[in-house]
Amino acid sequence: MSCHLQTQDKFHELLVQDPSIAQLIQTSSFDALWFWNPHKPNEGWRSDSFWKLLGYDPEITVGRPTCDEVIYPDDLMVTVQQAHLHLKNNQHPYDATLRFYAQDGSIVWLRSRGQAIYNQAHQPIGLFGTYVNVTHLNQPVKDFGTSESLNELLLDNDDVYTITILRNGTYSYVSPSFCADLGLDPRDIIGSSSLFAVIPEDQSKCAEAAKFCFNNPHQPFYTTLRKRFRDGTTYLTQWEFIGLFDISGTVGKILGIGTNVTRRISAAARQLYLTNLLNTTQAIANIGGWEVDLVTEQVTWTDQVYKIHEVEADFVPTLDNGFGFYHPDDRKAIETTFAQSIQTREPFDIVCRIITAKNNLRWARSSGRPTVHNGQVTHMTGVFQDITQQMKTEQDLRNTLDEKTVLLNEIHHRVKNNLQVVASLLNLQARQ
Repeated sequence: MSCHLQTQDKFHELLVQDPSIAQLIQTSSFDALWFWNPHKPNEGWRSDSFWKLLGYDPEITVGRPTCDEVIYPDDLMVTVQQAHLHLKNNQHPYDATLRFYAQDGSIVWLRSRGQAIYNQAHQPIGLFGTYVNVTHLNQPVKDFGTSESLNELLLDNDDVYTITILRNGTYSYVSPSFCADLGLDPRDIIGSSSLFAVIPEDQSKCAEAAKFCFNNPHQPFYTTLRKRFRDGTTYLTQWEFIGLFDISGTVGKILGIGTNVTRRISAAARQLYLTNLLNTTQAIANIGGWEVDLVTEQVTWTDQVYKIHEVEADFVPTLDNGFGFYHPDDRKAIETTFAQSIQTREPFDIVCRIITAKNNLRWARSSGRPTVHNGQVTHMTGVFQDITQQMKTEQDLRNTLDEKTVLLNEIHHRVKNNLQVVASLLNLQARQ
């Protein structure tokens, strides 16, 4: 209540001191009021309705961020510059649309209009102004993701954190998602060291980021930090830090936008594992995959297909040079089979001989399946397997079988002859 009374007193004082304030109010349909003193920035204030627009209880100031912490960093610089221009020359209007972070992490757009206030010596002593909520007018800009809106779009993501850090290294603001993962209330984090939860091995990165941002306020600093969260698990977080100017024009704190990339990296690691497993499986089975885009005529081979053809990694496969590897006696068969598969939209499976880039003869089994889109065959996808060893083994078995057949026939012939001799001797003995 005391804060509200102080605001009213200041408002009445300004009305008496400068009639132009009344003119500003009469021509404005406003949602909140504000006052800024460039000489004593800490004496500036916002009306209770301003905090209500951002979702805060005006009566609860403990743990609430400052005005500088809720305004979008780029917009803070703009409003300070425009304010100084207006104070130097009141013919230069102060009228800006600013973005503020609400308590729930959303963005509130406010149109800010101000009027310079002068003392009896006609020296500017501050600005008095109004806020008008224009969030609904700027919502399409956010939805279409125009420039500088990336951070706004990420605020609703549970894997994204927003923090501000003071010069003394303590947190002055932490987003709800950051608190949720740490398992703590904002009041337990604000005012504590920004090294909290950062594993010891990465704490030197925090010092490096702070030094850079305070010395290079216009340049972002990127780093990764490992943090230990409430479940005891260490998560990898990726951060962008940048220095923030306060109203006096000096860098007073650092803004950090962080992303929990643990799940993304875990997914990438699993994908890498599956890729390696697939490559190992292909190598063991001596089998690879291929695809032909019939629209663009682009041909894609997996690594194992390259190895089977004994070509270098920079070899660019095409339909023509791919068919060119087939044995002259087999090329027509594969070309015909491939064309019929496209025409009939049925899969194919054929065994042919190829001659590799190193002039080695190999047997290969090629299987393919057409992909139909909007009534047209757009792709052919299949597998290619080197079955040379299999064909050799089968031939060896056939050769062995043939040898055994010849031997068996010879044995049969000899036994048959021997039996005939024995039978003749027995008949001769019986006649005697």
